[in-house]
Amino acid sequence: VSEKILLTHHNLGANEMMRELLPENVTVPTGFQQIGHIAHLNLKEEHFPFKHLIAQVILLKSAHIKTVVNKVGQIDNKLRVPEFEVLAGTPNMSTEVKQHDLVFKLDYSKVYWNSRLDHEREVLVEGFKPDDEVWDVFAGIGPFALVAAMKGCNVFANDLNPESHQYCKVNYKLNERKFGGRCAELVAQCSNLDAREFIRTRMTEHLAQGARRRVHVIMNLPASSSDFLDAFDMNINSLSTAEPPTIHLYCFSKDDDPKTEIHERASSSLGRAIPKESVSLREVRLVAPNKKMFCFSFPL
Repeated sequence: VSEKILLTHHNLGANEMMRELLPENVTVPTGFQQIGHIAHLNLKEEHFPFKHLIAQVILLKSAHIKTVVNKVGQIDNKLRVPEFEVLAGTPNMSTEVKQHDLVFKLDYSKVYWNSRLDHEREVLVEGFKPDDEVWDVFAGIGPFALVAAMKGCNVFANDLNPESHQYCKVNYKLNERKFGGRCAELVAQCSNLDAREFIRTRMTEHLAQGARRRVHVIMNLPASSSDFLDAFDMNINSLSTAEPPTIHLYCFSKDDDPKTEIHERASSSLGRAIPKESVSLREVRLVAPNKKMFCFSFPL
């Protein structure tokens, strides 16, 4: 008994469909980052002639995707705003992301967001205590800040990008029930300053108050965060017997010995040798072949 079976695109997954449509010598793109209804591709040069085809396949095979974009060039501006081209779907870059029982609003064309750091935020904040103070130097729209605030920390969230600054305040208000009546205070503690100015302002107030709280400083700008350590040029001896702030420095490294390389880089920027026995290094993720992201923590 023979029977004819008609196979259509409904019977194929996105990768299978692309494999059928793309030339044999072109690799199938490996996944995409999803930000709400937006699919963010990082296509290679070999994919450029077929970028609209690839985007249409993703749009067709992904029920929740309404917009498909590809990053154009590298993020090389001081506000960390990538440039995108819309390849398929509606050109709507305003979206919402749900993580850690929190909702984040953002315009993906105006602010930086990385969904791949979801787990890292949990890992870092797990080591904080409810009464700790947190200085988020490059806070963006608030992913680290809101997770820490939800734990009960007293958070000061800063970002140079005015759009990120506004969205951080919006996101506090959007999730205000998570903060135990502290939403207005947390919003008031958001700032739109240069990183060095923010650090020096916080250090001045910290020393003036007698350093009563344990402080965690989050510096999540991996491409250049270590450059801003020179802002901690205050007289740390003024901390007396109080526990010094703990710096959580996110950075990239391609070195075979990343702990030594990052330690030397951080010490040079800080202007003094960081005791090796006081530092810890944790691998966060593989960013590219031979390039990893790390969290380098040490007491000031």
